[in-house]
Amino acid sequence: MHTNIDRYKLQWILTFIAVAEHGSFTAAARAVNRAQPRVSGHIAALEDALGARLLKRGTQKVELTSAGTRFLFRAQRMCHEFGAGIEEVAALSNELEGHIKIGSYPGASAVLIAPLMQRFQLRFPRVKLELIEGEANYLEKAVNAGDVDIAIRPADAPRHHHELASQILCRERIVLIAPSGHCILRSNRPLLGSLVNESIIVTGDPHRHWSDYRDRLDREGVDPENTVVALMPTTVVAMVTAGLGIGLLGAFAAHMLEKANIHAVKLPLPLWQREIQVLFRGDKSADSELATYFLGMLTQEGPGLSNDLASW
Repeated sequence: MHTNIDRYKLQWILTFIAVAEHGSFTAAARAVNRAQPRVSGHIAALEDALGARLLKRGTQKVELTSAGTRFLFRAQRMCHEFGAGIEEVAALSNELEGHIKIGSYPGASAVLIAPLMQRFQLRFPRVKLELIEGEANYLEKAVNAGDVDIAIRPADAPRHHHELASQILCRERIVLIAPSGHCILRSNRPLLGSLVNESIIVTGDPHRHWSDYRDRLDREGVDPENTVVALMPTTVVAMVTAGLGIGLLGAFAAHMLEKANIHAVKLPLPLWQREIQVLFRGDKSADSELATYFLGMLTQEGPGLSNDLASW
């Protein structure tokens, strides 16, 4: 058995199979619902980990190398067995029962958690799902106190309970929102330096004097005239709509709240994205095992739910 199998990500292998079966990076990107640069990155990472070139990149059609042909057979076989295992577990759905308490912040709740709860409930009708929403600090406390089994929250929010287990779920894009007709919307790449004379409205915790994206503005050398910290994304959108400033929001919330009279503009990567983490206690209770299964389903279906709002 390969002693370093943990170096390889399943997403890389699934992407490689898609490229091999569809014959091009473009077609594979459509099939796996990922951006083409992401597909290229997966292939490069897999080839680097293997220490072998798997594909011949031609002008017309991607072809397999000798190593790629051998690896494809094994990869397809592995994925077939993995899929069969998932189906066997799913066949036990009527036997699964319990209660999962999921903590989440509003943007992720709308784009990821709500639709996934619907799918999970259809598959496992005897499992009760409960969503508990809150800001990042509250969610961390809730996990630590056992009030929720897992919590989805921005990773750049301050941590206090470092004994909790965590993992990175995805990277959510950060967008700028402005009223229709605002001069900053006239450029495909907004000039953040022009925000110096603006009021910037962001989410955060005004009671603890912490705000989202302050570190990124500092790295851009932008010191706004005024920064307003709102607890909820809906407040940011309301204030921008009222012409009280320019907003910075996570793409999940902006996608759900965008109106006809305001527009969202994606800011340049990699700076303007944030890691979204999952917090959990790591115990072995029945409910925590159900939560782990829910997290696995979220990891698998999240890319399709979020489209280009986040990278996985």
